[in-house]
Amino acid sequence: MMTSLVPLTELPPNRRTWPLVLPAAMLVLVAGFSGRLTWVHAVMLLALGGSFLLVWLDRSPAEPAAANAGPVPPVPETGSDTRRLLQLLLAIALAGLGAWAAVRATVSGGESRGMSPGLVGATVLSPLLMLPTLGTTTALAQRGHTGPAVTALVGTVLLNLCALVPAVVLLGYLSSAYSHRAEAGSLLELFQKYAQPTPYPLLVWRVDTVLLAVLGFAMIPVAIGRWLPGRFEAILLVFVYIAYFVATALSNRSG
Repeated sequence: MMTSLVPLTELPPNRRTWPLVLPAAMLVLVAGFSGRLTWVHAVMLLALGGSFLLVWLDRSPAEPAAANAGPVPPVPETGSDTRRLLQLLLAIALAGLGAWAAVRATVSGGESRGMSPGLVGATVLSPLLMLPTLGTTTALAQRGHTGPAVTALVGTVLLNLCALVPAVVLLGYLSSAYSHRAEAGSLLELFQKYAQPTPYPLLVWRVDTVLLAVLGFAMIPVAIGRWLPGRFEAILLVFVYIAYFVATALSNRSG
């Protein structure tokens, strides 16, 4: 949607991070063959995210942009490092509180109306979670910073795959073990007997992860300047998202 309004005409120096979506998506795709995400998968994703962070923070000059790419507009400063750190910590705290409230409301609201949490999440939470991202990145692109806006979206995907997914898996182990705390003599015995991996739904593995891997592969020619998607590709992706949204909602309803 963002590039349908403002096509990508410039490549920022940190475009080297764009292809990193592919290895992260492939690791999650391979992990899905077992139908569950274990602590081993969580550690592998965290390690992968750590290596990605080194690339993300690398300030060395990037390769020259493609011939058809214009100059990179300077991104305005947003404040001191201390202020940005405080804003980041506040955003993390509010995001955690909002996530907890959203999950509680999804489960209780779905049960009261005879709907599964998956259906409520697919039809309500998913579009709502996209709105802030679409608003901020579109505003950034309209000011001539389409490349940095794409980088921000890539960073969100990598954060979800390499930080949020491992956190969910590891917290799942803690939660399942803690629920049986009165049935084990020691902490080691508690984890050995009752800690459980996180189930990996077949629908997510077949649809979400495969689509993510395809999009990650498509980011490679974009990052090296061989292909700059325009309005046609952007509109096509919008229709793909609508089809994905409808298919996910129908699958959760039938399930």
